[in-house]
Amino acid sequence: LDPREVEGNPLAIAAIRNADLIVLGPGSLYTSILPNLLVRGINRALQESNGYTVFISNVATQHGETNGYDAAEHLAVLRRHLGRDDVCDAVLANSNLPSGPLPAEWNSQPVIAPGDGNYGTARLVLADLVDPEKRYRHDTDRLAAAVMRAYYERDLRAQVSVAFKD
Repeated sequence: LDPREVEGNPLAIAAIRNADLIVLGPGSLYTSILPNLLVRGINRALQESNGYTVFISNVATQHGETNGYDAAEHLAVLRRHLGRDDVCDAVLANSNLPSGPLPAEWNSQPVIAPGDGNYGTARLVLADLVDPEKRYRHDTDRLAAAVMRAYYERDLRAQVSVAFKD
């Protein structure tokens, strides 16, 4: 690639550092999400930000790219390439899995989110995220509601956790 390294836009870096909520995804893991996070300055801005970061797992795999990946594996790719475990505060994944296989012409499988998966420092948040008409895509309204619910529940979860400590 030429140039080998690209500098992040200073306005984008400042926006990330000052954001209350940072949403990673949805999108193609290797060709949309990861390349943007590897731009110089972006990973550091994410680390330095106090914003709540939500990684949105795809609802279906991408043929030839993420075959067989579950939600934890999607996150593991980010953790490996960014060199840290604390990539996000929450992993938002679909809970509404189809009862049968997706149509063969879609060349994809549902992304599952095992509760015992390795999510590093992130908590797993499950919600019905699929578009009823195109089960390999997110429903934008459901997705937006789930992201906001995860964001607004973050403080409540911390308060409950502190209240029950010995």
